[in-house]
Amino acid sequence: MGVEISVVIIAKNESQNIVDCILSAKRISSDILVIDNDSKDGMPNLVKSTGASYFNQEWKGYSNQKNFGNSQAQNDWIFSLDADERISEELANEINLIKSSLKNEVVLVNRLNHLGKKAIYFGEWNPDWQKRLFNRNLNHWDESKVVHEELLMNENQSTQKLKARLLHFTTPNAEHYRSKMEVYAKLHRENLKKQGRTIPFYKGMSSALFGFFREYLLKLGFLDGKEGLQLAILHFNYTKNKYKN
Repeated sequence: MGVEISVVIIAKNESQNIVDCILSAKRISSDILVIDNDSKDGMPNLVKSTGASYFNQEWKGYSNQKNFGNSQAQNDWIFSLDADERISEELANEINLIKSSLKNEVVLVNRLNHLGKKAIYFGEWNPDWQKRLFNRNLNHWDESKVVHEELLMNENQSTQKLKARLLHFTTPNAEHYRSKMEVYAKLHRENLKKQGRTIPFYKGMSSALFGFFREYLLKLGFLDGKEGLQLAILHFNYTKNKYKN
């Protein structure tokens, strides 16, 4: 039979996404936990209607929320899932297939990101390998990271990459994504300030310009059409803003 997996989802005000997310998680687990932080859009009742476990936890950062969820799970093996992600049937089949062979490795999945309804196959969004399936006795999320949480691994651990894609409905439109990136840029600036670090303007700008060139040309973002150009511009602004003094 292999190991049993718990799915941990952190979410806030995700009533539009949470039910579909949980239903996709049921393809690999009967123990699904949603970690909330005072949602106001009716999400708690939706979570409970699916049979998933609901927790409301004071916000202390992405990694802290995830680690809390891991500690409440029934099983040691954890799949970390976001509310705007879906475990496809193909990915579920692959995960269920490797359950019998899991030992101490960390399993990576490659997200297929979407801008609106369009899947993005080039540029900065592809490939997008994420550490998502792991044993909580061996791994935890680094709580020193304010943005873009990182799963800490032991030196002797190996990784395994799955072939099927994790569907990521990143943002409904470019404007929504821009607002999201502004929040991340602000958090990044606050983190630099805490560390007492200041990045010169010219370094931030040169990094943003090179990022645009790499994403749109070197990584073939132009093949994604107008969405590829939109993303290259949005990522240029994000890089510039996260180093703004």
